[in-house]
Amino acid sequence: MYFKRQSCLIPFCQLYPRGKTFGVFGRIKYIYEPFIKIDKKGFFPDFLIKNKIIIEATEWNGVEKAYKLKEKIDILSKKYKVFVIIPKHLYSKYKILDDNLIIGIENLDLVAQW
Repeated sequence: MYFKRQSCLIPFCQLYPRGKTFGVFGRIKYIYEPFIKIDKKGFFPDFLIKNKIIIEATEWNGVEKAYKLKEKIDILSKKYKVFVIIPKHLYSKYKILDDNLIIGIENLDLVAQW
């Protein structure tokens, strides 16, 4: 099944097959929107890398999204290292996630170190 994205913070292709593996910038392999179940709750995080790292990517311009992500991170971090990637100009909205933030696409390589 394919899902068309109108815009995306991470500049991959426009069509993403759910649960398939792709190369990211030729270095990082990921699975797009895998189904993950923890504590009887199901999630479809944006990206799963090396079966141990989750990346959520957002451009939502509102602090309410940060609080929802915080709840999600609290559950997912029981099994995974979780990062949230945002554009630089949204840092003030997401600073409550500081320990999990990657600010700007140019810093995505930090994930490869995990």
